[in-house]
Amino acid sequence: MLGNNIRQRLAGSIVLYGYGGVGKTAITTEFLYRVLRDKKDGKYTDVSYLLFYSSKDEYLRDNKSTGELYLDSA
Repeated sequence: MLGNNIRQRLAGSIVLYGYGGVGKTAITTEFLYRVLRDKKDGKYTDVSYLLFYSSKDEYLRDNKSTGELYLDSA
């Protein structure tokens, strides 16, 4: 379940599409960053995986020693 007491998402998929250059990847990257950060802090114990596909040549990775997330080129 994602969200708070007012807005909750129990299951399903989210699709974000549109013309190139309007910020879809930036929005998605920020969303994934926040979910992964909150999951690490114990907020989302029931999230077992996140699937993200982009046609860009970048990956969202985590630094194993610091735990920080960063974009890495393919």
